Amino acid sequence: MFPLAAIVPVLIANVAFTAMTQLDMVLVNHYFDANQAGHYAAASVLGKAVLYLPGGLVIALYPMVAGRFAARQGSAHLLVQSALAVLIVCGSAAAVYWLLGPWLVGLFYGSAYAPAGELLALYGWAVLPMALVMVAEHFLIAQGRVLFAWLFLAVAPLQLLAIHLWHPDLSSVILVIGAGGAVMALLGYGLLLREYLHSRPSIKESTAAR
Repeated sequence: MFPLAAIVPVLIANVAFTAMTQLDMVLVNHYFDANQAGHYAAASVLGKAVLYLPGGLVIALYPMVAGRFAARQGSAHLLVQSALAVLIVCGSAAAVYWLLGPWLVGLFYGSAYAPAGELLALYGWAVLPMALVMVAEHFLIAQGRVLFAWLFLAVAPLQLLAIHLWHPDLSSVILVIGAGGAVMALLGYGLLLREYLHSRPSIKESTAAR
């Protein structure tokens, strides 16, 4: 028998992650004309590279964390190192989009998609927080924990609702995506930091143990 109690939250987290990172295209196609939606799609395809760059890191991180968890060893340092690596790699990619967005769009799509260059400059930064979330999410799954499943359930509907209610232009949609990812990252890493600090022995306890 499959352990449904463990599988369902992971499934929820993956579905909600997909919703937060993919359904913006559905809403853009609904609320904007075909020309604007095409520009947004062009920026989105290139911009989401920032989101998926940590894929290889996540694959390597999972067995290391799972192994240390099974051996009852701490692995917080692995999360910190992975998050820093993501910030450097994905942040560099986002910076490239910020500086060279119009040129990259022209290179890959041609001058007809020139307006997508400005969107790409924003999109890389908007999805950067979700790249950090992806790393932390798989770190916890490797320990049999699904904190982000519940955070996704809370934040994902709010993000989609915000786009539904407020979409004066395409840049606003990207802003909402960035805000949703930032909220997820701050909540997730904040809870993990709080848990880590509470799990550490206090100075008095350490002194008494000596």
